[in-house]
Amino acid sequence: MSQYITQREDGDCGPIAIVNVCKWLGIEKPWDLNKIRKALGTTKLEGTSVERFDKVLSRVCMKVGTVHRVKRPRLRFIERHIKQGGAILLVFNYKKMGHHVTLFTKPEPFWGETIFVNAIGLWLGIPNAPLDRNEFKKGPLQYQRVDPRYEGWFLTRKA
Repeated sequence: MSQYITQREDGDCGPIAIVNVCKWLGIEKPWDLNKIRKALGTTKLEGTSVERFDKVLSRVCMKVGTVHRVKRPRLRFIERHIKQGGAILLVFNYKKMGHHVTLFTKPEPFWGETIFVNAIGLWLGIPNAPLDRNEFKKGPLQYQRVDPRYEGWFLTRKA
């Protein structure tokens, strides 16, 4: 399976997350980020709207996976889903500066009980960074109680 890609442009976390979901699902084809940006309505200034993101994600997962949107998912549910082989897209507030969406899954090869981010490792400063539970709580989960837009999409591959 192809390596996950990282975000290089402001506001591109939505399109990058869609490409990484496709890679996680095993959908291998040449991806045109401009087409994905257009489908999502992504701009550098505004980023991607959650509603459009939700529609495009559902279309992508339709044949090879399932997606379930959850408002304010709890850490224990995130951990259980990932341990069972699923992946999760989270939208969270990054250092009170704006929202970010990224894909979390088990790293391959699996390094124990870590959660892996395969987008920009913003709070760690490195891409594709393994996160332990405490780092996860300090990063993506830090503002979950006060951020009304904190939500996730639980993804599973169809057998």
